[in-house]
Amino acid sequence: MLSSARQAGSSTVDSVDDPQGFLASWTAVGGLVTAKLAPNRTGFGVVAVNIRLRTSTNGASTAIPQTRLFKLNITAPVGAASKLTVTKHEAATATWTSVDITAQLNGNLSNIFHPEGGYLQPRPKTCSSRIGTDGYSPWTYTYGQGRRPPYPDFFSNCTGKITTPQGAKFELHATEPNNVAFVSQWENHPTSVSVLLGGSKVEAGDVVWLLVSGSTNAMQTRLSNAVIEFESVDGTTEQLLLVPPMNYWTMTPIGGQDYNYARDKFCLPAEPPPTVQLGHSNRAMVYQWRAKGAMKAVTLEAQSLEVVVGLLAVSVSRGAANQRMNPI
Repeated sequence: MLSSARQAGSSTVDSVDDPQGFLASWTAVGGLVTAKLAPNRTGFGVVAVNIRLRTSTNGASTAIPQTRLFKLNITAPVGAASKLTVTKHEAATATWTSVDITAQLNGNLSNIFHPEGGYLQPRPKTCSSRIGTDGYSPWTYTYGQGRRPPYPDFFSNCTGKITTPQGAKFELHATEPNNVAFVSQWENHPTSVSVLLGGSKVEAGDVVWLLVSGSTNAMQTRLSNAVIEFESVDGTTEQLLLVPPMNYWTMTPIGGQDYNYARDKFCLPAEPPPTVQLGHSNRAMVYQWRAKGAMKAVTLEAQSLEVVVGLLAVSVSRGAANQRMNPI
């Protein structure tokens, strides 16, 4: 729901302009507008509410036209909450399939900070507030890149196969030279990676799970750092935006400072996003998406500068009602 503020009956709404189609419908009562968001719309938009503001001077009433702009930032499509809800019972009784992402693995998670040669491009050719070439040190550090994240504990809490607190089952490549599929706007990595799901026969009602671990920083807060795109066989796509701190958290504390509800509750989501601690330096995000139909592929794409996001594993769960075949 989207509402404007009422001015004690001093204004009336003439019309609402929604050129980008973010609203499914709207109604106006006096100076109050109530609207429903359109389904499958994400991103930034602007809605203009045209009102008449009534004033009185020396007993004479005058209506002054005024336009009020409402800036929208829709980070998940309407209905996404129901798609993302999988109970622990469903996860525990589901049939699980690990999707092979070996071909997409392009780096080692231990090199996400302080990579050989550093993160050099793209960077503005001028003085600016930016992340260090290590990809870890914010510009606010007193001594630049003097601090380093804790090493080398990235996978001490797991073996090849893990079960997360949410009940998700993943198969990791933790001990292999390439154990992550990195994406980034830095030239060090590709901007996106795609994983085909056809071999897993993902059908309506099945759930695609992703294990993601990566970096972010205060300068990328409330921006879409990356997007997960789910492509159906019929060509339609759905998106899940990764926006810190709402549903994407950095893998390790920055300079010893981590998310703290006692201190930061005003800007954090009501509940922490689903995570699993794979190692002291590796908090991974657990994402899930229920298929509306036969699904073809899933793509992870980096959107924000200075961020490196890594895909660690992909799995598919099939609930009891959908268990029509043996695990693949």
